[in-house]
Amino acid sequence: FVRAKRKLPNINMVMIGSVTPSFKSTLQEILVSNNALDSVEFMGRLDSYDDVLSIVQRSRCALLPLKVDFIASTIREAMGLSIPTLSTITDGTPILNEKRTSLLLSSIGDHSALADNLISILTDTELYDMIATNGYITVKERYSNSAIIAKWVEVYKSILLN
Repeated sequence: FVRAKRKLPNINMVMIGSVTPSFKSTLQEILVSNNALDSVEFMGRLDSYDDVLSIVQRSRCALLPLKVDFIASTIREAMGLSIPTLSTITDGTPILNEKRTSLLLSSIGDHSALADNLISILTDTELYDMIATNGYITVKERYSNSAIIAKWVEVYKSILLN
């Protein structure tokens, strides 16, 4: 975020979820040293899932870097809300781009690439619209109830027929 803010000084970020006081302090120190503290709001853990969705739905994009998760549910949720999503490459995230580019990915730890993706999504209207649309389509195809039931039927039939 800080690297992207250097090129796009008017961007802001909302961080949702609990963090330890020491980690929050570390983040705040980084933000202060980069004159970006006023651009980040730490929401903490919200009372309900509806509260989270209310905040997320007002976002221009979702910046959701991972380190270990296969595919975090937060990625699927953002994509399902047609919010352009950025993340990192894990064992699972590339499958979301198999049929079409549905989210922008960078290598874990490559903060420059993540910042470049954030800048691209916020400055390129065509890319923004494509990622928003493709993300929604991909989540609908892979994770909707009908898609999940179809997969269960396929597995059930394969067990019966083998």
